[in-house]
Amino acid sequence: MKRMKLAFLFYIFTAFCFYSCQDIEIENNKRITVSGKLVDQDGNPLQNINVQSVVEEYTMGTGSSNVSGDFSYVSLQSYSNDFVTLINRKKGFNFNQSPAVNENYASARIINYDEDDFLRVNKYELGSFEIPKAATLEFSIEKISSEDKNLNWSLRLYNTNCDYAYRDTIEPIENFCYEVYYIARNQDSIKPNYQGRFYSLASKPAVFTYTINNNATQSITIPLTNATNNYVFEY
Repeated sequence: MKRMKLAFLFYIFTAFCFYSCQDIEIENNKRITVSGKLVDQDGNPLQNINVQSVVEEYTMGTGSSNVSGDFSYVSLQSYSNDFVTLINRKKGFNFNQSPAVNENYASARIINYDEDDFLRVNKYELGSFEIPKAATLEFSIEKISSEDKNLNWSLRLYNTNCDYAYRDTIEPIENFCYEVYYIARNQDSIKPNYQGRFYSLASKPAVFTYTINNNATQSITIPLTNATNNYVFEY
């Protein structure tokens, strides 16, 4: 009976490994080198920025930039077009979280690798990447008036991730690179107050637009000059 249990456990383990490898299609246990350089918007090298290659939820290889901003690491290769390189980016995150590992900087994702490369290349030289600074906005709305008021508002921010396509050269993907996004809400007597945390590019101010009781629309520019910025709107 004990031998039967051991044999069964061995079978389950073997089947799990087989199907896991089948799912991510590792190309004959092949290794490749992934290298590049990371700089900020002023051209200064970025140190200790995480870089990793993933296929779905599996990590194929990982590295980190050195004092000169250079990174180089060995990764397993997959000839699935789900092979992705993440620069300062988490594998998974919620909408109300920053996609970045280091939240002081933006992140990047390199996708759409040419499937022909999977059979003929031993390295990906990604070149130099500019990773701009990011900022956190702690944003609050507080009703201080005793009058009945209806507040419609929106907040314009910038996505802190850029997606790139790898086709001999690396090009940003239109509409998926530090694009504008909006948060829009309504505050009334039932929900007069609001509080949220948002992430945006530090080089671009947030814009808060609002109207009270359908009166004229007003806009306020909120500079994002610090790593963490606080803004409270009272009405």
